[in-house]
Amino acid sequence: MDGQHFDNREGRAPGSALGPVSPSELGAPVRMGDPLIDAFAVDVPPPAAGHSGFSFSRVLRHKWLMLCVFLVVAGAAIPAVWMFVAPKYRSLASLRVRPTISPIIFDVPEKNGTVMYYWQFLSTQASIVNGSSVLSAVLDREDVRATQWYQTEPQTLRTLLGAEPPSHLERLKSILEAAPRRNTELVDVAVTTHQGADSKVLVNAVVSEYFRYTEEHAEEGEQLVYQTLREEEKSLQIDIGVLVE
Repeated sequence: MDGQHFDNREGRAPGSALGPVSPSELGAPVRMGDPLIDAFAVDVPPPAAGHSGFSFSRVLRHKWLMLCVFLVVAGAAIPAVWMFVAPKYRSLASLRVRPTISPIIFDVPEKNGTVMYYWQFLSTQASIVNGSSVLSAVLDREDVRATQWYQTEPQTLRTLLGAEPPSHLERLKSILEAAPRRNTELVDVAVTTHQGADSKVLVNAVVSEYFRYTEEHAEEGEQLVYQTLREEEKSLQIDIGVLVE
C-alpha cells in the first residue's frame, strides 16, 4: 500500500485535498482485549460523599422562609373562609313521649301498660313534628315572623337562574330534623340556621306547636277511651245477665 495515492472526490468540499495517510496518523492498532471507549458518552460526576436525599439540617436552614410562607398563605386563606363560608348554628330540643297507657281500659299483653309497637308509635310522633300541620302553625307565629331567617330571602342557584324562591314551609322543612332517639322515650328536634337566636326561636316554636297539636287532638283519644268503656260496659252487662239466669 506504500507509495500509492488514493483520491476520493465524492463528498469532498471545495478547496480540500486528500492525500496518503501515514502510519503515524493511524496510530497503534486496536487489540481484541483492549476496552472500547465511547467518544460520545457524557461524563457523570460521582456522587459527593456524605450527602443523602433528605437532610433535616438543610430543612432547618430554611425554617424562617417556610414560616413566612405559611403565615402569608394562612393570612390570605382565613379571611377568604370567613367571607365565603357562613357559620351555622344548631339548636336542639327533646320531646319525651309517654310509652304507657292505662291497662284498665286497654287490654295489653303484659298488663304493665306498655304500648304495643311503641317504636312505630314514636316514629309517628316524629313524623307529626315534621308534618305540615305543625309547621304551618309555626310559620304563623309572630316571634317566628320577626326572625332574620323568615325575613331574608335566600340566594341559591335556583333563584339566581330566575326561578321562584322556595316557600317558607319548604325552607323550614329543609332546616328541621326530628327523629326518635334509639332505645329511649325521646324524640330529638333540631333546627339549623345562620343565626343562633333564630335557631332557638324556631326550635322552641316547633315544640310548642307540637304540644298544641297533640292537645287539640287529645279529644279524639278521649272519644276512643269513652267508646272502649261503653263496649266494656255492654260486654259486662251481658256476662252478668248470663250469670243471673
